[in-house]
Amino acid sequence: MRKGKLTNEELNSCLSVIKNNNEDLVALKGGIGEDCAVVKGFGDMLVTSDPITAETENAGELAMRVSANDIYSSGGIPLIATLTVIVPPTSETDRIAKIISDAERVAEELGITIVGGHTEFSDSVVREIVSVTMIGKPRGKDTVSTGGGKEGDTLFMTKYAAIEGTAILAARHKELIDDRDREELDTVNSSLSIAKDSMLAVEAGVHAMHDVTEGGVFGAVCEMAAASGVGALVSVKDIPVLNVTRKLAKRLKISPMRLISSGSLLIATDDADRLKEAFRGSGILLTEIGRLGGEKTVADHGDRLEEISVTADELFTAEKEGMNL
Repeated sequence: MRKGKLTNEELNSCLSVIKNNNEDLVALKGGIGEDCAVVKGFGDMLVTSDPITAETENAGELAMRVSANDIYSSGGIPLIATLTVIVPPTSETDRIAKIISDAERVAEELGITIVGGHTEFSDSVVREIVSVTMIGKPRGKDTVSTGGGKEGDTLFMTKYAAIEGTAILAARHKELIDDRDREELDTVNSSLSIAKDSMLAVEAGVHAMHDVTEGGVFGAVCEMAAASGVGALVSVKDIPVLNVTRKLAKRLKISPMRLISSGSLLIATDDADRLKEAFRGSGILLTEIGRLGGEKTVADHGDRLEEISVTADELFTAEKEGMNL
């Protein structure tokens, strides 16, 4: 059991994997004795911050991808990040090293430089917390907001519902997974970034974008509708869900529609044909799921209509249910 900072030797070992992936932008990275990074100005900035608090093996990767996806969903390009890792006293330094290494692997893939952060053993947490603050710039002249949707816009989503939630639950409940499921999980694990989704949507001139995170597809639709000042209607039967997701959801008594789904992008546009053309041949699944408009946000289940709102993510329900398996 230990508390407080890593030793300088331990910290040096953990941080040795982090490179400067933006040398024209980052003059000095944070490090031992360097509490601040030096970053050259680059005009308008997009800034976001997200923690990973769920118990998952790939927390370092998820933390980077979730924050990067916030930048991408605003029509931007992520450039620099800070990484904070707080673990319980029972953890090992090797675990911190893996989190940092996984984060750097994603950073290098996406062209992001981790410029600083913090690491600590603390009895204030019962499981690890990995938090990333990220800064980016607009891809073009303007950003794309969540609240830019218009009455009558067509709603599209990329990939599948509950992507991130599926990855987390599959890692927690390996006993529920068979060989056929693992093939689909390869699709899940390779789909956590919306970098390409965002680029194609921006090129198509869409009105609004929102990454599908906590609260799942239903939560994302509710948030976009509220931010845009309109209602929405979504067709549940049209929302694509992988078989492995349905299997886990059934066993854990949860809804895939309300399960965290980083890696999926919600898009509103008044030119559906242009958006479809932009995605044609990209290898990214693009599905029309509804429309913006009206006074309420409603899910059409086929046999009934349900007024929906933002609720707690089903990941928390799954955690409680999993204890009974």
